[in-house]
Amino acid sequence: MFIRIQPDHPERTDEGARAVNAFDERRWRELEALSAEDATERLVAFNNEIAGQRNVLMVAFNSHFDTAFLDHLFRSQDRSWRELYHYFVLDLPSMAWSRGNRGLTGTSISTALGVDDEPHVANLHTGITGARLNARIYQALLARE
Repeated sequence: MFIRIQPDHPERTDEGARAVNAFDERRWRELEALSAEDATERLVAFNNEIAGQRNVLMVAFNSHFDTAFLDHLFRSQDRSWRELYHYFVLDLPSMAWSRGNRGLTGTSISTALGVDDEPHVANLHTGITGARLNARIYQALLARE
């Protein structure tokens, strides 16, 4: 699942953050970016459809970064992202490190594992490209056993 979330205060967006994903307030409205409320509801519905009542462990490349975003989103709706995920979060660089890979960037790990990296062009770099890279890295690390 891929959604864009329209920030409540786009004027506060850091220029570095804009550059990473080509954020433009007007463009994101045209791409039907969701409000925080709608995004939260869509995430919960997706999780319920896929996981049901099973415990789910969040796997992320930059887990502190991703959980901070989820935490902020859910708190803005008086909810907790723990509705979706177990307390523990698995970060892929730690998993790669435990398997002998000393690179800590997505590019270095994907190169070492022989998997395609994600695009490094702002308007092509989205949450889903990162999630797909995470899945490729995770699967490659599991296959190395």
